Amino acid sequence: MTDTSFVIVKLGAAGDVLLTTALARELRRLRPHACCLWVTSEYAAPLLQGNPDLDAVLTLPAGKPRSAGGLWEGLRRLRDWRRRHPGAVALLAHRSRRLRLLLLTAGFTT
Repeated sequence: MTDTSFVIVKLGAAGDVLLTTALARELRRLRPHACCLWVTSEYAAPLLQGNPDLDAVLTLPAGKPRSAGGLWEGLRRLRDWRRRHPGAVALLAHRSRRLRLLLLTAGFTT
């Protein structure tokens, strides 16, 4: 049985994403068996590659996408992850109505 799973949402600037990795490190320390997913922009995703405190990184299109395709794909992947981790807690470290709606649509409470 695993601990509660977490979804960290932080899209912002590279420095903000790097600073927020301390949250993932602390979650891993407190809940070593929990799964941790990070939702970020395509721009910031390379900064999270190989982070031992994360189990997966989900990327969303940076800024407002020209088409809804990227957003729909992100929603599909987030819903799939939510099904595998039904007790997951979403930690929204980024203010955005669009992201809040995405999480709510995927079944998370924020």
